Amino acid sequence: MKPNRTGRKDFTVRTAEKRDLRAIVELRNKLDSHHRHPRIWPPEGGKKQNLSRYRQMLNQSTARLFVVESNGHKIVGYLTAIVQTRKCSDRGYRRVGAISELFVEKRCRRHGIGRSLVEAATQFFLKRKVRHITVRNVVFNKLANGFWERLSFRPVIYTRTTNLYKLTRALQRRKHQS
Repeated sequence: MKPNRTGRKDFTVRTAEKRDLRAIVELRNKLDSHHRHPRIWPPEGGKKQNLSRYRQMLNQSTARLFVVESNGHKIVGYLTAIVQTRKCSDRGYRRVGAISELFVEKRCRRHGIGRSLVEAATQFFLKRKVRHITVRNVVFNKLANGFWERLSFRPVIYTRTTNLYKLTRALQRRKHQS
């Protein structure tokens, strides 16, 4: 186990192991609950699907699942890091790192845990010669926006969503106005 780099001695960041999977799934459920909002897509799958997906990640050389363990040996946060290989003329963008999930228990936030998880992912990406890293977060999540912006991430693409009913109505209104 590697100690964290924030100087705090009450938690450790490490690569996840099979014994951590159930705790990670529980944290994922909390992340999904945190994101429950009418304008966001509902979570995919459930506990079994997440457990299976995380189990697969443990065996992939292009993916890492990192956890934060408190001194009480309780998992209080996790991060998923994935290397994506793309066909691209720009060599710097052929291998892109994606941080797809990051969650820290509410009571443990603002103590450098998220930053330590991102540092672990950074080391993983460096060893795989990844130069560009992406992350997606909800637009109106001010806490996440501030966190990622402090770490030099900048928004570059908007993903917009609607439902078919609203889109149809908007198109009809526009048609009647013409």
